[in-house]
Amino acid sequence: MITLYDNQISIEISTPKAALKTRDGSWIVQVPPEGVSLLSANCPGMVNVQGTNQVNIHASDIPSNTRFYAGDTVILALPGSGRGSYWDVPGRSAVTQMMAVVFVNYPLTPGLFRPPAIGNNIIARFFRTAPIPESKVNLNNLPSVIDVNNLPVDWTGWGKSKPTIPYLTNLLSKFGGDCYDGWSTDTRTPDTQHPGYGTYYASIVSQALVQLCSTAPHEEKLPLALAVAQRGLDLAGAFADGRKNYPSGGHMQGRKALIITAGVLMDIPPFQEPNLYLGKVFQEDLCYEYQPWFAGGWTAGWKFKHDLPAGSGTLLASNPTSWGDPNSPTHSTFAWMVGGYMPQVVGSQIGTVLAMRLMKKTKEMGVYMDKMIEQWMNPVPEIVQPIQQAGINLPWGTDYAVSKGSTFCEKAWKQYA
Repeated sequence: MITLYDNQISIEISTPKAALKTRDGSWIVQVPPEGVSLLSANCPGMVNVQGTNQVNIHASDIPSNTRFYAGDTVILALPGSGRGSYWDVPGRSAVTQMMAVVFVNYPLTPGLFRPPAIGNNIIARFFRTAPIPESKVNLNNLPSVIDVNNLPVDWTGWGKSKPTIPYLTNLLSKFGGDCYDGWSTDTRTPDTQHPGYGTYYASIVSQALVQLCSTAPHEEKLPLALAVAQRGLDLAGAFADGRKNYPSGGHMQGRKALIITAGVLMDIPPFQEPNLYLGKVFQEDLCYEYQPWFAGGWTAGWKFKHDLPAGSGTLLASNPTSWGDPNSPTHSTFAWMVGGYMPQVVGSQIGTVLAMRLMKKTKEMGVYMDKMIEQWMNPVPEIVQPIQQAGINLPWGTDYAVSKGSTFCEKAWKQYA
């Protein structure tokens, strides 16, 4: 018998060949051909979570006679809510913590990534057939361009303290628990391991990618690079298994860039061009599309919600006076959506788009996403004035950061884009 644990979560299984706790607090377990048996677990869980999952893992029980074989995974979820010391932003998830276990048949040595724990298709399982060494991460594959310490940011202002590499590593280093498609990417991801809401996540990913493209020494950036690569592996498993994130306010952002960056860091070509292999399945693919505006020659559009006529973005072609009441009490007008959500949805992606430019992955990330950020950062009077006259006041050219790092990505953009 062996007990696998992380903080408050534990699971007992019959004797495997070997077990290795990975950097993100989860486990790789080498099993014999006949597999191993579940003996007990102190919280709910689910076996072989699919990328399209909508079932509450924190309310699911694994039968006591379950056997795990090479290629299987189990994810345990501790019910409850609260950030603890993880982050100074309130959480709203039904889950406090998650732990993943991946069962394999290869020998275990220190310094391995945990294979994708999410996804139950042939691609996700393929990544569980051979060890993935952390040494595959090569920071020479990323540009070292941005001089963070000399950006013109007032780090002493409210909300502007520096988003350091250790700070960002702490937010991204545990198993992300991104075990759901759709709305539950916010309300079911673990509070102590995942920023939760999409614009929160995207803003942290933006800051992390700016730091990874900085002039900081490689040894300083390596822990953050490893955290980003591990998240990219899990997300690749999920999206290869049928996940499709769509525009829904500020939800579901920030995932695509992690997969692309993991692919660059680890020299995995399919990760670097996920649309070619997976299709347009990311929030960023559907949120930003060709859509002419009412003036200024702008051609990149933004959607609030994919299945809501007023949120489809087609009204960008019409005069803002047709967008409706910006203070709509029912939140049903395009004017309300633009005023309430465009600053955070677009503003949270500034650092990501900058990093993709520096990595030469703009096409792979999305040309209209890039154009939309370009528009946001370079507003013109023929766009700004009619929108303002319609009662919508937008903070053009600013980034979105929930906690630390306000103006960090926008200053980096203005100096290096």
